[in-house]
Amino acid sequence: MKQHTFNKVDYNIDVGNWDGACEHPETSRPTIYIKDTGQRIEDLITIFLHEGLHACKWTATEKKVDQTAKDLAGMLCKHFYIKRKSTKT
Repeated sequence: MKQHTFNKVDYNIDVGNWDGACEHPETSRPTIYIKDTGQRIEDLITIFLHEGLHACKWTATEKKVDQTAKDLAGMLCKHFYIKRKSTKT
């Protein structure tokens, strides 16, 4: 399982067929759940950013986290031409 540190708290990162979620930072070894079902890369980046923002600022409202994640994902995809690699061979 992958890991990442947000604000000095180590999180497990579990990517699979989950609804996106971020466990409370005071949980013993909290986990961020990321749903990756082959959706558009901008949507996947939005989910990663959304849950990462919760980990960074647990008290932020869902509305603020959601809008910030969408804005950042849009900027990354638009200005850095991020595209999802095809999984077809």
